[in-house]
Amino acid sequence: MNSPMPDRDLIGLAVSLMEREADRREGEAGKSRKRPGRNAGHAASKTASPRHPMVLARTLTLIEALAGNVIEGMRLSPLAMKVGESASVTLRDLQALESLGYAERIPGRSDCWRLTSRICRIATAHRDEISRQRARLDDIDRNYTLPPN
Repeated sequence: MNSPMPDRDLIGLAVSLMEREADRREGEAGKSRKRPGRNAGHAASKTASPRHPMVLARTLTLIEALAGNVIEGMRLSPLAMKVGESASVTLRDLQALESLGYAERIPGRSDCWRLTSRICRIATAHRDEISRQRARLDDIDRNYTLPPN
């Protein structure tokens, strides 16, 4: 089964969140100019300013905060408090995660958020790669180990 390329998904998530944060800050500063490279995909990350790693760090903190809350989920206010951000910033980050398929509102409880199985698929792909490489190293070890006399 072909799985999606998690690295590209995470890069896309990071770029999307960086662009949203930059747009928000530009709006707050009253700037109306359009930045170059807006629809250039990953090319926009080459012109990223130092503030963009903060957006990525904040989003990863949000993912970690949602981990372990798949059944009940978390409401916005407690989640915002847990990650140390305002509710509006947390909601914007959740919406970005939702648009990329990493978070969702719990059906029937739209005030609660949880991670989707997409995160698990990334972890599973990582675990599978480690297992493949471990088996490969074991084969090499067997081929180069001398049998006892």
